[in-house]
Amino acid sequence: MSEQGWARKKIGQLLVRHFAGAWGEDPGYVGAANVVVLRSTNLDDSGGLTLSTGAPRRFTPKELTSKRLVDSDILLEASGGGPGKPVGRVALFQGDGSSEYACSNFFRALRVDGSLVNPKFLATKLQWLYRQSSIWRYQQQTTGIINLRFGDYLDQEIELPPLDQQRRIAEILDVADEQIQSIDHLVSKLRLICIGIVSDALNEIEQTAESTALLSEVADISSGVTLGSEPAGDGSIEVPYLRVANVQDGYIDTSEVKAIRIFRSQMERFRLEAGDVLLTEGGDFDKLGRGAVWDARIPECICQNHIFRVRCDRQVLLPEYLAAYASSPRGRAYFLSIAKQTTNLATINSTQLKSMPLPLPSLERQQKLIDAVEACSGRIQAELKVADRLRLLKQGLIDDLLTGRVRVPL
Repeated sequence: MSEQGWARKKIGQLLVRHFAGAWGEDPGYVGAANVVVLRSTNLDDSGGLTLSTGAPRRFTPKELTSKRLVDSDILLEASGGGPGKPVGRVALFQGDGSSEYACSNFFRALRVDGSLVNPKFLATKLQWLYRQSSIWRYQQQTTGIINLRFGDYLDQEIELPPLDQQRRIAEILDVADEQIQSIDHLVSKLRLICIGIVSDALNEIEQTAESTALLSEVADISSGVTLGSEPAGDGSIEVPYLRVANVQDGYIDTSEVKAIRIFRSQMERFRLEAGDVLLTEGGDFDKLGRGAVWDARIPECICQNHIFRVRCDRQVLLPEYLAAYASSPRGRAYFLSIAKQTTNLATINSTQLKSMPLPLPSLERQQKLIDAVEACSGRIQAELKVADRLRLLKQGLIDDLLTGRVRVPL
C-alpha cells in the first residue's frame, strides 16, 4: 500500500481479458454480420470516442464472438503512431444500441475485472498516464510506425484507491462529462439553426436576386505556394503559411502555423490580405470547398497550393457573403457536382471554382444575411468557450483526484 493507503497493481492484473482488434472483411462480403469498426480517427487526445464515423465492415459469427466490443471495454491505441505522435491514447467504449462494434487492428481492447477496478476510473487513469507522457518508454518504432510494447505496458504498476472511492471519482467525472456533452449538443443544434437561416435566406435571394454572376466575374481566384524544394540565400525569406488543416469550416485555426522559405519577389503574389476568402481544394468529402474569411491576424502570411485564395470585388460581393454561400448546402452541392472523386476523396480545380454561379443581391441584402450568420456564430463561439473552460476544469479535477491531492467524500 502507498502512503495514501492506495494499492499498487499491475494493469494486466486488473483485466479479465484483452484482445487485438480486427479489420473484418470488405462491406460487400456475403454471409457475415454488419459491424462498425472504430479506427484511430474515432479517438481524440482527450479520451473522447466518436461512434458515428466508424467504418462499416462484415465479420463472421466466430470473428464477432471474439472481437465484439461490449460496454465498458477500454480501447487502447497500440499501433499506428508516427514521428512526434506516440500511441497510447485511451477511451472507454459505450455502445449506442444501433450497431455491433469492433475496433481496428491498431487497437487493443481491455476488458476489466469489475471486482478490482471501476472501468471509468481505469480508462481515465490510463488516459492521464498518456497525457503525462509517462508511457513514452513503452514505445518502439518500426519502418516509420510507432507501436506500443504491449506486454511491458500491462506490467506497469498504477496506484488505485479503494473501489468505493474509484466509483465516486467516476461519478464526479461523469457529471463533468454530462455538462460538456450538454453544451456540445446545444452547439450542434445552433449550427443546424445557422444552416437553416442561411438556406432560407438563399432561397429568397435566388428567387429575387437582381443578378447572377460566375465567381470569376466578381472575384480574383488564385492558389498558394507549392510545397517542396525551398530556395536559400539572400533572395529568399521565411514566412508563415496556412495549410489545409488551418482552414476549417467557418474559421481559420492558427493554433499551429508552419513557416516556409520563398523568394522575396514571390511575396507580393502570394501575400494574404484581410477579407480574402480561403477555400480548400479537396481531400475528404468534408474538406471540399471548406473555408472562411481571413482576418490578417498574422502579418505577411501566405497559403499553400491546396488552398484557393478568393479576393472579392467588394463593390458587388462581400467576402462574408461568399463564405456563407460556399459553406451552405447549395455551395457544397455545387462543389460535389463538379469534383473529381475517388474513394473517400474529392478535389476541385480553379477552373471549376471560377465557374461557380453565384446569386448577387444588393450589398444591403448580402449584409443582412451576414449579420444573421454572425449573430448565430457569436452564440456558438460563446458556448464553445464555456465548453473549453469546463474541459480545463475537468483536467485539473482529474489531476487532483487521480493523484490523491483531493480526496472524494463518500
